[in-house]
Amino acid sequence: MKTSPIVKALLFLSIFIVPSLLAAQQLYLEPFLGRNTTNFDGQAYGSNPQNNFVYGARIAAGADHLQVGAEYHRYLSNPKWDISSPATGDKIGQHEFQTVYYGAFLRTKIAKYPALRFGLKLQAGAGYYNTERISDVPGEPAVVKFDQKIGFNGGLGFSIPTTDWVMIELGYAYHYVEYDKTSSANGFNGSYHSIQAGLSLNLVFGKRARQYNDIRKG
Repeated sequence: MKTSPIVKALLFLSIFIVPSLLAAQQLYLEPFLGRNTTNFDGQAYGSNPQNNFVYGARIAAGADHLQVGAEYHRYLSNPKWDISSPATGDKIGQHEFQTVYYGAFLRTKIAKYPALRFGLKLQAGAGYYNTERISDVPGEPAVVKFDQKIGFNGGLGFSIPTTDWVMIELGYAYHYVEYDKTSSANGFNGSYHSIQAGLSLNLVFGKRARQYNDIRKG
């Protein structure tokens, strides 16, 4: 029996998340929104980067300064390119791309008390990128689904404290992924830049939680 992509994703992420949850000093939850700028290659896409919006969430657990976690995001709007006739140069339709990502990441924050203070955060991850091309060009299939690919991402940003346990998260990430050629579409580099903003909940447990409480009282 063929395993669905969702089941594969859950199995993949559980390898990283479950051990961290069992021994966690800190639990990190973050919903976020982002603005992407494509860095695709190819004549049709590479010379004309497009912007689009993305939404998603992260959960991570682990030590106070280093957590392992899972991320999910998908496009809220799709990047689109006008496609022209090779013969006349006139517009004959559009290509747009929809991507869903799920993966695992490592996260660290440079601060004495990461769940309480302002600090620089660094993140690196890998996971599955599921992308399809939507086309209204005559003679092309309406939807081309590319094979699910493993890609990589990394970024940095800042955490800004607001109230107890809640922080504003601002950051930049670069996503790198290559798609193989299909029977009806050329392969391409589907990488993109992402500027993101979110709100995080930072929960601390055990002995470290008592230290945080003492800092608040002091």
